[in-house]
Amino acid sequence: MPNHRFESKPPPKCKAVLLCDEVCFDQATKKLDIKGVRWGFTVPTLPAQTPPFTVFVQLVGGIGRYRIVGEIHDLQTGRPLFASEGFDADFPDRICLESFPICWPGFPVRHHGDYDFVLFADGQEIDRLKFSVVKDGREEAVEFVPAAE
Repeated sequence: MPNHRFESKPPPKCKAVLLCDEVCFDQATKKLDIKGVRWGFTVPTLPAQTPPFTVFVQLVGGIGRYRIVGEIHDLQTGRPLFASEGFDADFPDRICLESFPICWPGFPVRHHGDYDFVLFADGQEIDRLKFSVVKDGREEAVEFVPAAE
């Protein structure tokens, strides 16, 4: 049976999703400064806690208000681990471009491997970003390379 829940209001499109250390907005210049873009985390031991981080999200093409939520999924188990509290995003018109930082306090990891940051609008997945957690000292952990789409 098809899901008709979103037929009257399609979700916004994701133009950017970046895992980074922080996002700053300069009110005077109206510029965003995205610092420390990363493809994952290196931890000294396992289990471990990742450092705090920010996910920069840019959305376009929304209609009205949406509830935006981010989740961290463990790709080894296929299960979601954590969800952001979420926030409401308003789109006054379809061409409106909205940018948001989603701040995370870090999260505990029990194993190295791949994880996804998954972005939802009103409960519908709109994008995901794959990242890795590696234990320091692993030879194959020399460089993080973004996953090919």
